[in-house]
Amino acid sequence: TIQISTLTSTRMIFSRLRSLFGVALLLAGLVTYSSVIPSVYFQGPLHLWETEMASELHDVALGSPVLTPLFIAVTATGSTGFIATVGLVVTTFLLWRRDFSMLVGWLTAVGGGGILSVTLKTVFQRPRPLFDDPIAVETTAGFPSGHCLGAVVCFGFLAYILLSRRGEPWKKAAMA
Repeated sequence: TIQISTLTSTRMIFSRLRSLFGVALLLAGLVTYSSVIPSVYFQGPLHLWETEMASELHDVALGSPVLTPLFIAVTATGSTGFIATVGLVVTTFLLWRRDFSMLVGWLTAVGGGGILSVTLKTVFQRPRPLFDDPIAVETTAGFPSGHCLGAVVCFGFLAYILLSRRGEPWKKAAMA
């Protein structure tokens, strides 16, 4: 019974450490993101760099028949439709596995990310860069990037789900 008790205590400690690491990572992300907001919102140095970078990427994409479809494909992985499809597949998988605690976390993260994106876009109302010959046209505000936020939340939590499956074959693939 001492060995079982020690094993249970060790698992509990690692579970709490994993939770603390998650909270620390979330707080670090919030601090980093919060430090960017003033420069972007008040058109500081980061805004100027971002404007130049957007213009250069746009010119490169227009000049390359290979890069334009690549940029469009990468952008699509953060689109609402793609995230919703991944969300439905993961939700179905978690229901099938009867992993309700992970399902609640998944739905909270993906749903909360969507709500956060819409809320922040409404608060900041930052216009998107304008180009004479746009590759794509979006009608929502430009900050924060809904594609980026959605992809980070969706694929970040998906990686967490895969890594939490100890001993299963896809764990090594997820770590790669």
